[in-house]
Amino acid sequence: MMKQFTIVLFILFFGFPLCAQSQIPSDNPEANLDAYFAEPRESLYLHLNKQVYVTGEHLWFSGYVYDRKEGMPFTETRNVHIGLYDAQGRRLQRHLFHAKNGYLSGQMYLDSTIATGHYQVRAMTNWMRNFNEDDSFQVQIEIHNGSRIPIEGIGAAKPDVQFMPEGGHLVSNTRNTVGVKVVDGRGFGKQISSGMVQNEKGKSIAEFTVNDFGLGKFVLFPKEGIAYAAKVTFNDGSTETYKLPALKREGIAMTTRSVGIREFSVAFTTNKKTLSKIKDKKFQLLVHQNGESRSFDLDFSSGPPVLALGETDLFRGMNVLTLFDDQGRPLLERLCFNASGIDFRNSELIGIAWERDSLNVDLKLPHFLQQGGKVSVSVLPVNTLSQGDGKSIWSEIHLRPYVKGKIENARWYFDRMTPEKHLALDLLLLTQGWSRYDWEAIKNGPPKIAYDFEKGIDFEMKLKTKLKRDEWLYLHPDEHNDYRLFEVLPGQKTISVDNYIPYQDSELVISKVVKKKGVFREAEVSLKEDYGFYGEALGHSTQTDFFGLQKRRLQRLGIINSIESAPSYLQSVENEIKLEEVTVKAPWIPPEYKFIPRFHVDKVIEVDEDAAGLYPYVTDLIRANGYQVFDFFDPNSRSMVRIFSTRMTSVGTPAIPFIYLDGTNLVDFNPLYKLRTSEIQSIFINKSGVGEGLQGAGGVMRINTRRTGTPLEIEPETEFRHEFEKGFVTPKSYYAPKYDVFSKDLFQQYAAIHWEPEVQVGINGKAAFKIPPFGRTGNLLLFVEGMGSQGGLESSVLEVDLNVMLED
Repeated sequence: MMKQFTIVLFILFFGFPLCAQSQIPSDNPEANLDAYFAEPRESLYLHLNKQVYVTGEHLWFSGYVYDRKEGMPFTETRNVHIGLYDAQGRRLQRHLFHAKNGYLSGQMYLDSTIATGHYQVRAMTNWMRNFNEDDSFQVQIEIHNGSRIPIEGIGAAKPDVQFMPEGGHLVSNTRNTVGVKVVDGRGFGKQISSGMVQNEKGKSIAEFTVNDFGLGKFVLFPKEGIAYAAKVTFNDGSTETYKLPALKREGIAMTTRSVGIREFSVAFTTNKKTLSKIKDKKFQLLVHQNGESRSFDLDFSSGPPVLALGETDLFRGMNVLTLFDDQGRPLLERLCFNASGIDFRNSELIGIAWERDSLNVDLKLPHFLQQGGKVSVSVLPVNTLSQGDGKSIWSEIHLRPYVKGKIENARWYFDRMTPEKHLALDLLLLTQGWSRYDWEAIKNGPPKIAYDFEKGIDFEMKLKTKLKRDEWLYLHPDEHNDYRLFEVLPGQKTISVDNYIPYQDSELVISKVVKKKGVFREAEVSLKEDYGFYGEALGHSTQTDFFGLQKRRLQRLGIINSIESAPSYLQSVENEIKLEEVTVKAPWIPPEYKFIPRFHVDKVIEVDEDAAGLYPYVTDLIRANGYQVFDFFDPNSRSMVRIFSTRMTSVGTPAIPFIYLDGTNLVDFNPLYKLRTSEIQSIFINKSGVGEGLQGAGGVMRINTRRTGTPLEIEPETEFRHEFEKGFVTPKSYYAPKYDVFSKDLFQQYAAIHWEPEVQVGINGKAAFKIPPFGRTGNLLLFVEGMGSQGGLESSVLEVDLNVMLED
């Protein structure tokens, strides 16, 4: 019966599901799986502006944290630890970055002490340390310091050819599907002229070939007692012979084929000897993903079973198919990707226009409709060789968490998916074998949660002098932290502060306050900080030849035909442009008390030392008077300060107050951003708006700066200041580096043109940004990566033809 079963694996449509590829006792695999994945798992992806740098440049990046189980941004994560490691895994730098709602951005400076070579950038969180699997993000980069990275010897080793039976076993006297993987000495897929499987007499019984990534497969019906080998002929005419894996006398083989548009079949084959022993036993096929599972009962009483799995039987994205025997022991496993229901459409370039020397770019991102989100954009020359290993947010979310092996150009599989790419992805999964989740670990129970989510840093304040009964300890608010007030118990010497958000070089201001008088005094304390740094070393990394990898990418795209050699060296010069800072201050305008109703004159607050110390910024003072205040710096937003009344308008939205600064009605509240309370003379707040007419629905405020034009001096003895040296890295504004020795070709291959870390995408799926003047013509590539507020993912490479634009 099974001899008549034809194995066909051909994908005809975009939505086709795709499939490819320890005996631990467990009485209930499904329950064990559910317990093992009960806690959320996060995936972390860094989009680097490029991957080949010269010393003196910054490495710029944006980060995205994703909840794999919920398919949403992972909002619990706040602290992201990012380090730079050399090729031997030794840590050179480590930094702490702050994530908000699943997004982060920042930079690392690559100074002249870094030697030319290959390096690893690693990003991880404290929560990831709870699990057996390494969910940290790692990406390789090159750094040049006046010399070329030697690549002699890379690729000199003989090609490696591996054979992986589908499901994990090559069983005698039955039909088997066998995956083939051919790589060169650099780890790249290697093409061959032909491959044939021969028996011990040299007779050919199967043939195979491989794709551009060196992946292929063939069908084999091996006979017990016979040794098999494969003769591989390479493109240069050389041949090598490789032994196939040893046969198992008893066992079950596994193969798949697509059926219809939204289903596929899983067929289990075996030999007569095995069938006689298992025909009365029950088996279970578990289809699972991130702890969710669907179970199917199987038996061999009527012969080897064939199971049809439809759209409702599969999870969207990666599925792991595991066959268990009647004792709950895993026998076979295969990875399967179901593309049905996933929108792989790329972003579109819908508008581009010159504005003087700058370039305005408009994008449309179909994944972000009705949800909005953020994307990061790296702008590089079209012939760039500085985007190396082919990772994307798609591959890091949908592929890497489930596979163990190295994947060449993982981005390619998800970029404008076609039936050809589905087939190639299936071959990749077939040659990956079992998933990276170990059933022995799953059987042993759920991971012990020893590390919590970090939401800032913890520190301990030690009191140098005792506080009196009527004194409290007060932590002043700042841009990232609300104020905190601590009542110290008798005999208490230390105070623990949790989840504080300090940025590097920021100051923590501490005072003690006399409760009855509201008077501030200097606090005598010392601080002990805990930044939670970990991940000191990595394993020895395999060096990647970016030049060779990018050469393959550009040749595939038809952009270039050949590149003979990598440039001998790269150099950079001082790339920070210093501008003379000019501060413009408006003259002080006396308070317009005539605009304040006479019955409200007593509500004018004259700012003194106590008020300036208690409320460092004017927005703090407004917040303390009952308004909702949102003040933050966002380079992609026009509104840095938003203020709302607790009163509602007739249409049910919060009312917005009218605010006058030195008699001028503010169109927006941005002038109040970081305006220190010590710089103002007085503030009048009329929350009711009575006496102000129809415009007073949200209340009216009148703020007047100081008459002298100089800030109020706060007595130093009222404050203790502590500067954080190792806090969160403050994201800087991007500036393009200047290169002194770059020819036109070198610029095209290695230079950075522009970087946009956080481009806001509206719920209409549209986004816009500007490329500053860069003084070069020719085509550009836009590497776009991002995540929507509801979990939509974006990864596109768009080409901009500047020559055509210049002609227009």
